[in-house]
Amino acid sequence: MNILEPSRAAVEPREGQPRFHVPALDGVRGLAILMVLLFHLNGHIQYRFLDRPAADPLTLFLLHVSNYGWVGVDLFFVLSGFLITGILIDARAAPNYYTAFYARRALRIFPLYFGFLSFCLLVVPSIWPPKTPGFASAVEHQWYLWLYASNFGEAFKGLKFGPVSHLWSLAVEEHFYLIWPMLVRVCPAKRLALLCALCIVMAPAVRLAFILFGFPGAAHGLMPARLDALGVGGLCAVLVRQAQRSSTRLRFGRALLAGTAVFFGVTYAFALLSGRSGAILNNVFQYGLYASASASLIWFASTGKNADIVTRLLSARPLRVLGKYSYGMYVLHAPMIPILYLALQGLLRLGHFEVRSELATLTLFAVFGIACVFLAAALSFHLFERPFLRLKIRFNYSGRSAPSADSIVASR
Repeated sequence: MNILEPSRAAVEPREGQPRFHVPALDGVRGLAILMVLLFHLNGHIQYRFLDRPAADPLTLFLLHVSNYGWVGVDLFFVLSGFLITGILIDARAAPNYYTAFYARRALRIFPLYFGFLSFCLLVVPSIWPPKTPGFASAVEHQWYLWLYASNFGEAFKGLKFGPVSHLWSLAVEEHFYLIWPMLVRVCPAKRLALLCALCIVMAPAVRLAFILFGFPGAAHGLMPARLDALGVGGLCAVLVRQAQRSSTRLRFGRALLAGTAVFFGVTYAFALLSGRSGAILNNVFQYGLYASASASLIWFASTGKNADIVTRLLSARPLRVLGKYSYGMYVLHAPMIPILYLALQGLLRLGHFEVRSELATLTLFAVFGIACVFLAAALSFHLFERPFLRLKIRFNYSGRSAPSADSIVASR
């Protein structure tokens, strides 16, 4: 069974040839951006509660659950490792390997990213001088953002970037894009699998070193410290091309689930330890738990049959539509959230509606916020990004005019 066309017999493409599209992976992107949005939207609601917890038990539970929504970023990292590694493996024999990859990535990522920065850091400050400390710091130290180095500024300088601080994860992915194509090009399949395994093993050691040397922010936000997520995604991409039999793929999926269980046990044990050592070790290994769980989801989504429940759920149209616009939603959402909260309050007052229930406030703001962010991303995609995306046809791998190997690349 070909993972990219589950209904057909297994026919693996030769290197340099494109793979088919996997609808469930669009759903994975949709799930990831939904988690991130709920984390930030509900976080703003918690901020509005100020120093008190929510009084309603159900609201308190939902806020607690949504506090783990930041794991959606780890899901994005694993998905990027899976898709980017797969693209590079399939295009490894293409004579324009580097040119096509970097040109297509630039056309997908740069227009919205730099357009967003131009508006936030150049246009807005010229009209409304920044008053909040985070926004003022972002404007003052904006060169970090222009160079995809905000994660370095946060990790080593303690800088705050306010409404654009979420861009640190895009910096992590850009740094991955810089080095990974060179490694994939020179590594045959077995060595590439070993390299991915080395990344998985090395990342916790890197995080521990950063924490012990007094840079906990680096353990969270620098690419070497997140290589386990990127590496396990890459390992999945290598193994899915080698495992032709469904039984072999099922065994590896089970191994991923077992690894998730082991990481869960380790992190839970460290969480029970008192003192600084337990907190440090829990922080070091929890990212491995999230990476393994994300890889398990991606593996079963990409190798499952159309009738499998995971594949069916992730192939649902609402999630796939969210996945299509996930990159724009991620880039645009953070500075929109406080504005959307004020806009919603204004609309309610205008309509003479009074929402007293905490649960109703939480639900209404989540629905309103997701809808507005989705609309903004859709407009950006169709009115601003699409002309750049049309240029990608000029950089097909091996000069083909058909859709190239990164037709399944994460839109984020």
